[in-house]
Amino acid sequence: MPPACPGRPRRGRFRSGRSRRQRRGISSAVHGYTMGSAYANFLEDERGSLTVGKAADFVVLSRDIFTVPVESIPGTVAQTVVVAGEVVHRAA
Repeated sequence: MPPACPGRPRRGRFRSGRSRRQRRGISSAVHGYTMGSAYANFLEDERGSLTVGKAADFVVLSRDIFTVPVESIPGTVAQTVVVAGEVVHRAA
């Protein structure tokens, strides 16, 4: 997710190559990776959010990416991955 996240500017540009005006917040980035990708694939009625009747696709992360410093986000790992309600990965 780092290219979509805000960071520290370097020579007027952010690490992702985006200008200050183009950077996105964490909430916006997560929305883009979830609801936005479901919408782009015409699956917004089936996926993209934890809603009754939709496939239960989600990850449990090693830290809360909404509260940690932006610099810590790249070190975040998926502890558990659930696809269609079934655990498909669990960190050792």
